[in-house]
Amino acid sequence: MTLNALQAYMVHEYVADYKAGYLSRRDLIRRVLNICGGLGSAATLLVTLGCSQPAAQPTAAPAAPKPTAAPAAPSPPASPATAASPAAAASPSPGAAAKPAASPAASPAASPSAVARSPLSVPANDPSIDGQDITFSGADGATIMAYQARLKSNTGPLPLVLVCHENRGLTEHIRDVVRRFAKEGFIACGVDLVSRQGGTARITDPNQFSALRFRISGGLLQDQARPGELR
Repeated sequence: MTLNALQAYMVHEYVADYKAGYLSRRDLIRRVLNICGGLGSAATLLVTLGCSQPAAQPTAAPAAPKPTAAPAAPSPPASPATAASPAAAASPSPGAAAKPAASPAASPAASPSAVARSPLSVPANDPSIDGQDITFSGADGATIMAYQARLKSNTGPLPLVLVCHENRGLTEHIRDVVRRFAKEGFIACGVDLVSRQGGTARITDPNQFSALRFRISGGLLQDQARPGELR
């Protein structure tokens, strides 16, 4: 099948997320299937983009049964006189057991430190920013939702920057981007492209965004906001 520009963009974004570990294989297939419309075409496209091989790799795990060195264990029992030695061996083992207990405790402590915000981020409660959710009427009368931000110190008309969220909805990251533009002296607005479907907050399954792509594309042709709607 032939994909249009928006479809091709979304498929490549999903494939990139899958290869980076952000998407499970199940979610990747569901999203691409929503775009292609058929399992055969979706499977062919994923194979073309190199997404078929990783599934076969886990079969290499059965090679682990190589630890057949266990049969060497029968050799120790040959010395019955050393029955006292196991008791001695038991004493050092408790000391060694304490060491493994300390190592797992250290690893979880390192995981929270991996979470970090961008130094460019602008908090939602930044005192210099006036950020708010707004609504305005689309050309077809539908209520369109958006997030708008500007500097409180800037009054009067300002140059406008529209921030498009593409295929993931009006997320907190997009709202942050809107505030970043506001910091630079613009009035910035992130329009919720799934407003006609209830808005991003109403979509609980991220896979639904790819299924809504046609309605999003159609809505873009209608939502040519009038200048007076954004103040």
